[in-house]
Amino acid sequence: MKKTKTKRKQLKLTQAQVARRLGVTRMHYVQVENGKTNPSSSLQMEIDRLLKNWNDEPELTLMFDYMRVRFPTHDAKAVITKILGLTPEHLIFEEHGFYGYSAMYIFSNIQVMVAPVGSNLGTLVEMKGQGCREFEGILLSHGETGTTTSCGSMKLVAPSNGSILRLTTWLAC
Repeated sequence: MKKTKTKRKQLKLTQAQVARRLGVTRMHYVQVENGKTNPSSSLQMEIDRLLKNWNDEPELTLMFDYMRVRFPTHDAKAVITKILGLTPEHLIFEEHGFYGYSAMYIFSNIQVMVAPVGSNLGTLVEMKGQGCREFEGILLSHGETGTTTSCGSMKLVAPSNGSILRLTTWLAC
């Protein structure tokens, strides 16, 4: 991490500037830079990329306010665990769903729809407003960040071959 600190100082950047661009808190970045916390491999790659390609122009931030992603699996518990980073037992299970789904798991404003047996619907994850902000907190608690924040951390969602059905977005600079 000494190389990271040296490079940041060569660029005349504050820890707060780097943290803001990374989408992490300044405190978390300080702990990483000082070697008190080990960054995830994805965060370390992002730090290296950011310092190598630093640009002083203001960065455009994209935040999703609504997201619906369908995964081609009927294993809703695997989606909850591996994609969302949650424990299925901590979610509320309801024996009804929406959009043709037969049941759902609920964590505040995050819903995971369970497909009926024999259907080809897969598992649907839907996040609305505050659910997107909550998911950002989940990502940060697992040490995950991206170049976009909130539900926009597609790096975590896309690898499971999810297909985005609908996005309603707003932009903030």
